[in-house]
Amino acid sequence: MNTASATRPPNAHAAPPTPPNKQAHPTTHRLRQALGLAIGILWGYLPWTGFVAFLAFVAAAVSAAGLAQSALGLDDDHPAVAGGELVGEGMPGSLSLFLVAWALSYTAFHGGAAASG
Repeated sequence: MNTASATRPPNAHAAPPTPPNKQAHPTTHRLRQALGLAIGILWGYLPWTGFVAFLAFVAAAVSAAGLAQSALGLDDDHPAVAGGELVGEGMPGSLSLFLVAWALSYTAFHGGAAASG
C-alpha cells in the first residue's frame, strides 16, 4: 500500500470550496453607475432641486444594493452582505456621476428659464 495515499485526508482530491460570489461587487457597482446617470438626467429633466432630491437619489442607490443582493441570491450570512460592503460598493462614483448628470441635464433643460427668471 502506498503510504502517501494512506496519510492523505479522504477529501484531498475534492474541489476547493467555492469562493464567495465574485459577481456581487461588479454587479452592484455597475447597477449604481447606471442608476446614478439615469436618475441624474431624470432629476434634471423634472427640475427637482434641493436636499429632498438628493436624499431620494441616496435612498435609490442604497436600495440598489438590496436589489443586487436578491438578484444574485446572496443571503445575510454572505461576507459581503454581513459586513455591509455591498451598501458602499460603487457609491462614491455613482454619487459623483449623479451630481454631474443632474447639474448638466438641469442646465440643458432649464438653463435659459433659470437665467432669465
